[in-house]
Parts: sequence; C-alpha cells; structure tokens
Amino acid sequence: MTGLDDGLRERKKQATQVALREAALRLALDRGPENV
Repeated sequence: MTGLDDGLRERKKQATQVALREAALRLALDRGPENV
C-alpha cells in the first residue's frame, strides 16, 4: 500500500467511528439510554 492508500484508510476508519457514535446517540435519544 502507498502512503495515499494509508491516508484514505485512516479517513474511512475515522468516518466509520463518527457514524457509529452518531447512530448510538440517535438510538439513545430515541429509545432512552437504558434501551440501547
């Protein structure tokens, strides 16, 4: 892999982490934290 590929991979990993956090927050707000 080249340096550019490594950078893309890191950006994708970060975007996935953000998306998961946002989804968890939405679930907690919709259903209540005890139901997540």
